[in-house]
Amino acid sequence: METISTTDKLLNVFSKLLGYATTLSIEDIILTLNDPSNKRIIIFQGIEKLYLRKVGGYEAIKSFGYIVSATSKNTLWLCTSGKYAWNIFVNNFSLHNNFANVIAIDELQNKSLKLIIENRHNATGYGLRFVQDDLRTLRNKLLRRKINVNEQEELSERFFNKLEEYSEGNISSAIFYWLHSIKEIQENILIIGSPRRID
Repeated sequence: METISTTDKLLNVFSKLLGYATTLSIEDIILTLNDPSNKRIIIFQGIEKLYLRKVGGYEAIKSFGYIVSATSKNTLWLCTSGKYAWNIFVNNFSLHNNFANVIAIDELQNKSLKLIIENRHNATGYGLRFVQDDLRTLRNKLLRRKINVNEQEELSERFFNKLEEYSEGNISSAIFYWLHSIKEIQENILIIGSPRRID
């Protein structure tokens, strides 16, 4: 799902999901979801896609919280969120108050995430080489640092720490970041750069 940061986009998505060709108002969506003759279960995966980390980027998540709060007696909401986004929603908007139950699922630990990615990669038959980001390479050249024998281990560890942070333990996100970190292929070796956070 693409990021939805405005109420209009959110209402458009809900209107389509409810079978309407035109975009309903927030009041009409609430009336539809509160129809006592039609109880619903709505599964919404990835509510972290309902905001942008910028001024004014929280409009959609606020509207979503309002809709959930206003319809929770007739609609069962099952939602998922990344840990960091959920903490923002709880601390800034008390979103947890709109749900009867909140279940925190332990995220994949770095070692598990690394093992899954490496096992998936090993099936390709390609080798791996981790490279430093351009700024670190330049700094090492300026300081004339010697290349450490364990450099690949250190770069790998740094890469997977960032991968865990950016993916928030979500394996689909981790694979996405992994694939986007491939800089090039040289003689059956994948050159892996530092992952870049994608909003």
